[in-house]
Amino acid sequence: MELIGILVSDNTICDRIRAVFDKELKNNFILHFFSNTDAILEFLNFDLPELIILDFTDCLIDIDSILSHIREDSWLHRFGIIGIFDKRITLEKELLRKLIDINIINLFDYSIIEKNLEKTIRIVLQNRQIIFHRDISDKLLEDFSGSFIIDNDPDSVACYSNLIVTILFNKGYIDEQMKFSLQVVIIELIMNGIEHGNCGLTHKDKSELLRTGQDVSKIIYEKHKDRAIANKRVYLDYEITQYRTNITIRDEGEGFDWRVVLKSIENQDVLSPHGRGIFMSKLLVKELSFNEKGNEVRFFIDHIKDSKPGIPAAFKEQEIIDLKPGEVIFYEGEESDFIYYISKGNINIFHANNLVGKLTPKDVFVGDMSFLLHERRCATVNAETDVKLIRISKKGFVSVIKNYPHYGILLSKLFANRLVNLNKKAAHIH
Repeated sequence: MELIGILVSDNTICDRIRAVFDKELKNNFILHFFSNTDAILEFLNFDLPELIILDFTDCLIDIDSILSHIREDSWLHRFGIIGIFDKRITLEKELLRKLIDINIINLFDYSIIEKNLEKTIRIVLQNRQIIFHRDISDKLLEDFSGSFIIDNDPDSVACYSNLIVTILFNKGYIDEQMKFSLQVVIIELIMNGIEHGNCGLTHKDKSELLRTGQDVSKIIYEKHKDRAIANKRVYLDYEITQYRTNITIRDEGEGFDWRVVLKSIENQDVLSPHGRGIFMSKLLVKELSFNEKGNEVRFFIDHIKDSKPGIPAAFKEQEIIDLKPGEVIFYEGEESDFIYYISKGNINIFHANNLVGKLTPKDVFVGDMSFLLHERRCATVNAETDVKLIRISKKGFVSVIKNYPHYGILLSKLFANRLVNLNKKAAHIH
């Protein structure tokens, strides 16, 4: 079960958080509630949570003291923070400016706790590498990337968008205006993939829905009764370098004639309900482009400044590797001189020609066990789907562990989770 720390003193807010878990996430998590600063710091030091929920406008918790300890102690850099706040007391942009060097995963107002918390928890735990992005990119990887597989759920779209823009703002790569604008652009383009791509709503269909005042989201959920539509997904890939961020969004629909749409919106008003995502994208991002079919869009944004600390030279010995389904990453019996950070895709693990496990980006690394035990590879590993990996040298990774021992805890927890999963699989087989 997952351990989550709730750093909130207000009993009403605690009850609301508890109700979200009881209703939507029951039996999957152990919640520890804290309001005393010393107890909070002891919990962070010794209970080793990967995720905490922190009320940044709680006047009974010494937030500044907690943040100071986190900044000063690299041991406390291993968890992600879902922040809540009262917008009547402070503004989101003011909080984010104050928290620019803290690992904030998502941040939202009290008024939308019920709407956003459950979705954020699920998304983060399905994409576990998000928790470690900031720390890994600051200390181990010069560039990093990841991907989301998004259901046709309009209510979840804002969470995915916010996770990306919060990371970028939190690292100082975009300013407040770009944060807001980029969030809207990503939401609009994902919704295009859901509405027009996966659900097949035409321009005429949507015009009629809007004219008659119908809720487009309800129509999407109605279309989910068709299993073929319900099984479709939107795929978002992101690559964050020191100087720019690249984003690709692809749906599983039939595509559209993007040339006609681009021409039709040349003189369009930004408030128009049609083509708004593409129109805003052309204003805000660079090199917006589509694949020939019209079911994939790519763009990038330049970062406003180089605010990222330089990665030590020893840690830059990394290579990005793209693999197609079936391609082998390494073979059983090979030397283990590298560990691989999983950016995208599903990976198969074979021992003695038997499939014994699978890994995804939420497992963070592959090849770590033999790598750290100084043994030859104990399994053959190949790509089940399209896979993107970052290969990291033993010298670089061990140097990081020496300087930042919480990486050892991260690997220990990854090992433990894999053993639990293997034991469950073995018990199911027998």
